[in-house]
Amino acid sequence: MSRFGESEAPALLEQVAKTLFNKGMALGRLDRPEEALSAYDEVVSRFGESETPALLEQVAMALFDKGVTLGNLDRPEEALTAWDEVVSRFGKSEALTLLEGIAKALFNKGIALGRLDRLEEALTAYDEVVSRFGKSEAPALLEQVATALFDKGVTLGRLDRPEEALSAYDEVVSRFGESEAPPLLEEVAKALCNKGVTLVKLDRPEEALIAYVEVVSRFGESETPDLLELVAKALFCKGMTLVMLDRPEEALTACNEVVSQFGESEAPVLLELVAKALVIKGRILPSDDPSGSEEHIEAMLTILPELDSLPSAVLDALMAFSIDLGPARMRELIQASPAVDLLLPLTTALEWELGLEPRVAREVEEVAQDIRRDLAKLKEARTNGAT
Repeated sequence: MSRFGESEAPALLEQVAKTLFNKGMALGRLDRPEEALSAYDEVVSRFGESETPALLEQVAMALFDKGVTLGNLDRPEEALTAWDEVVSRFGKSEALTLLEGIAKALFNKGIALGRLDRLEEALTAYDEVVSRFGKSEAPALLEQVATALFDKGVTLGRLDRPEEALSAYDEVVSRFGESEAPPLLEEVAKALCNKGVTLVKLDRPEEALIAYVEVVSRFGESETPDLLELVAKALFCKGMTLVMLDRPEEALTACNEVVSQFGESEAPVLLELVAKALVIKGRILPSDDPSGSEEHIEAMLTILPELDSLPSAVLDALMAFSIDLGPARMRELIQASPAVDLLLPLTTALEWELGLEPRVAREVEEVAQDIRRDLAKLKEARTNGAT
């Protein structure tokens, strides 16, 4: 900037514009967002009236990233203004790089409007992405169309318009189901999973099963991590739906598939689904099969330290199993597992149940007291249910 900032040579002007934009990006990474905004504004003020495509591309990128930065600063109205400026300045352009900027600006506008609970306006933004770029052949633009359609479905769900949400998800599948591009296929898998969830909410579980099975049949052999996560989700949701339909043997099969296919994964999202599948499997198995129950509990306990957090469903299940097996046996299983430190509040509660007086930190004691209260409620509910 100091050497060439006043130059009028086209090649140097392009480098100055790129330098300012990259400066904004670097400042953002350094968590200096206000300075980043100043850099983006300087790109716009210096080159916003240019007719040179390379300079206009930097202007569009600066405005888009200005919007992202403002969004991260919780200044959504200003972010919306920045993205609207991308569309108003470059909306009639035919240059691919500028069209990509417009599509991304409209999509992000939809997301921001959704977070502001301005859902009808969010739908308008998503529809504009589809109407402007739906017939494009450019992969980057089609990716924005697919994500806009998927998020349109999510937004329609929030508006309690499930039939329209299903139509949006079906459109994702019909438009992009034959694609070979991983980003588009990921949107297809997400759409099918959400279609299944929506159908369950509409009390159409048999149709939901078809959607989940389609995810597995389409993407079960994929090597793409994001697609495999969706396959695992579909299998788990299939198991849950089969439980709802009182088809326990089939539900067990679905849960076993989750465990067998993804039990050795190191991805926290997959391991959490495995843990949840083991929970469901443990609940389905006959109560007179303690060795089987213990096997599943041990498998859960092995997985837990690898997760980013302890799923509440897993803790609830461990409390329920402690009633089935007794507090002494559950305590033994936990203490022999890699999850012993993670589950210290639970073992503390179990030791109190056994009449012991464990010495633990105050924070652990407080959580253990909550767990013990939950255990008492669970016991009472079971007793009332039995009578």
